[in-house]
Amino acid sequence: MLNLHQSCLLLCSLLIITGLGLASTIFIPVNPFYQLLLMENSAFPWIHFVIYCVYAVVGTFGILVCRQRIYSKAKIFTIASWTFLLLALPWDVTDLVMANELQNHAHIHCYNYNEPPDLKAILNFDISCDEIKLAPPVVGVVSIMLLLLKLYYGVVITGWTLRLRTEEQYAKSMEESYEPSWVDYNNDENIMQHYFEPVKRY
Repeated sequence: MLNLHQSCLLLCSLLIITGLGLASTIFIPVNPFYQLLLMENSAFPWIHFVIYCVYAVVGTFGILVCRQRIYSKAKIFTIASWTFLLLALPWDVTDLVMANELQNHAHIHCYNYNEPPDLKAILNFDISCDEIKLAPPVVGVVSIMLLLLKLYYGVVITGWTLRLRTEEQYAKSMEESYEPSWVDYNNDENIMQHYFEPVKRY
């Protein structure tokens, strides 16, 4: 069972990552340039969102397992967190490339000529220069924040797992050094020989 602190951590982490993933999924497709770039792959934004939701669950439960000091489970969550981070990396790179493309369009059409491109014939609605200027920073900031959060999860879980591994190895070495396997403590004769045999030599 989770205590109050762990439950709050789980809820906040899920809300933050899921909220940012949803923001990047809903806001970006509204922008015409995004639709123009991804016209051949309309499922892209929702795959993007699902990966972030799954990563939020994996990363959050990974931290909770590490805090419970269970090395075997922490190792599994470490592998899973980095796997999902690598799976989502193409989406992060695409978002940043798209933000750069939007910025280029903004400079060409709005900053230089102060008029938006005519996309009504392609996308069936107009777009203002204010929308074009707003899109690149929002896309870039959301993408970078999501990438930093995923890296944070991966680094924290990996650090905890390595620490638990070190503690487990240290505990095993101490157990082996303090309790030799060749002494049978259930055998009285063995104990007498072990402790009193050296005395007979003198």
